[in-house]
Amino acid sequence: MKMRNLVIILLLAIGVFAFVIVEFSVKPIIRARQQAYLAAQENPLTHDVQGVLQYRNAYMGNASNDAHLNANLPLGRFIQTYELHPNQLELVIHYRRPDLSMTSSFFKAALLYDATANFALIGNLQAITFDFPAQAFHATRDAVQRWYGLNPSTLASGSTWKTQVQRRLGDEAYVNAAFAGVFGTRTS
Repeated sequence: MKMRNLVIILLLAIGVFAFVIVEFSVKPIIRARQQAYLAAQENPLTHDVQGVLQYRNAYMGNASNDAHLNANLPLGRFIQTYELHPNQLELVIHYRRPDLSMTSSFFKAALLYDATANFALIGNLQAITFDFPAQAFHATRDAVQRWYGLNPSTLASGSTWKTQVQRRLGDEAYVNAAFAGVFGTRTS
């Protein structure tokens, strides 16, 4: 056999070996990491706020931006439709999940997280309503500002967000107090 044929066979064997390693070893590890990251984005305690900072906008009227922001927050996978009320500077988000427990600490934490993120990243948003089939939760910028003691837009940096918003959501007593301080409930 000629040397050229041996080199071709050797390169082919190396290529097949590398393909097998990448397909059956490297790619599954990457997929598992991606799935773990996506699962973490649905939890307000592990959500990566850096991923939504790109949706910071001075105006709530940018419907595409508002939709992308909320789709990437912990309750994003349950969203059905949006309403913008530009005269009141209010965003209404309609959800499709009637079976969420309204007394769950985790659910309250996710609502607090999503509301705070909206006020922190949408400059002129004054009110937000999370509308579920059985109940609606309404929050205002003023209520969020009173709760945190600072303008919500100042919360939107990584370290401030973690200390002032995210870490506190692990404490059920804090979540219940914050929820009562920020949200009023009304029937749909």
